[in-house]
Order: sequence, then structure tokens, then C-alpha cells
Amino acid sequence: MKKIFSFLAMLLMVCGNVFASTTITKTVTDLYESYADGQVIAPLFSNDAITITVNKDGNNGKIYGKGGTRDWRMYENDIPVISVTTSKGYYLHSVTFTFSTTNNAELTYGGNAVTSDKSVVPGAPHQMLFRVVGQGNKGQVRITGFSVTYSDLPAYELYGLFSEDGKRFTLHYNFAALKEMAKEAGMNPLSYNEWSSNAYIDARLDVDTIE
Repeated sequence: MKKIFSFLAMLLMVCGNVFASTTITKTVTDLYESYADGQVIAPLFSNDAITITVNKDGNNGKIYGKGGTRDWRMYENDIPVISVTTSKGYYLHSVTFTFSTTNNAELTYGGNAVTSDKSVVPGAPHQMLFRVVGQGNKGQVRITGFSVTYSDLPAYELYGLFSEDGKRFTLHYNFAALKEMAKEAGMNPLSYNEWSSNAYIDARLDVDTIE
């Protein structure tokens, strides 16, 4: 049992590192105040960790509002897909857009409507795809700002700690990190199933033989 508690202690310690994250918050005005109206901006933002961009079809990605609050526009009819992507070694934790809409258009993620200024948690660790849907009325989404939180550790989530038989527990975890921690605790991964990408898995560890 000592090895089990040692392993869990390591999990809690590493999970705590999630909070050592970085948040980038910008407005379109901050970034492109002097740019001409109608200019296509893609990517909207990029650094060594994250990139925010959109497909350049039609009028997608044009900025407007020179002399006031600038906005980055997406057009329903041009089928925009806004991607927030991390570079290798970084993981998304949340994304927030500040925006307005016209003609009943909606910004969506995973088929669900996104609310302006409300953070969205990623369904996969390295990329989030936002889409614009509408009622066929040439609707627009006008983004005026964003906030992205990321780190060099995945957004670890521990759940279903012990199953009914008390001999297995399930982890939603970065597999490479899990293998190293299991090895250090004297445990071996029994099996895993891929979840969304090769980085995240559901792993089961056999604790029958742990002393």
C-alpha cells in the first residue's frame, strides 16, 4: 500500500503544477490599431507556444473599426474555422473570445454555442476548432479580443480513483508522464485506450501485487 500512496502523492504534486500556467490576453485593437480596414489578418496571434488563425476563404479574417474598437470578422457564408493550436511541448487549458454577432450567427465549439467572455475548456490538448454557424442570413462573428491559458503540462484530470473491486483505478493522463511515474512507483501500466490524441489516454494500473 505504501507504493500506492506514494504514486498518488506524486500525482497530486504534478497536478498542482497545472496552476503554473501562462495566460495571454490581447485585444484586436492592441495588436492591429494602425492597420487598414479590410486587411486580412491570419494568424491573428502567434508566439512560441500558441497560434490563433482562420482559413482565408472569402472575407474571413478581415479587420475593421479603424479609429475605434477593432474587430476580426468571420462570415457565415465563407465557412470560417478558427483554430487555436499549441506548438510541440505545450498544452491548452482554456480559450476565451470576446465577440459580438450579427444576423443570428453563433460561434461554436464542438457543436455547442460559445458565449462571449466565457472560457471554453478544450476537448483535446493541442488544438481547438471554433466554427461560425447561422441561419443563412449572412451572419458574422466579430472578435474583439481573446484570452488563452496554456502550460508545458497537460490539464491533468484524475477521476474514478478506485473501481468497485478496489484493485484498479483509472487515470485520464499524459501517457508518457504516467509511464515514468508508474515506473518510479514500482507499477506497470496494464493497458490503455487512446483518447482524442496520442497524448491523452485512459490507463489502468494493476495494483494487485503492490505491498
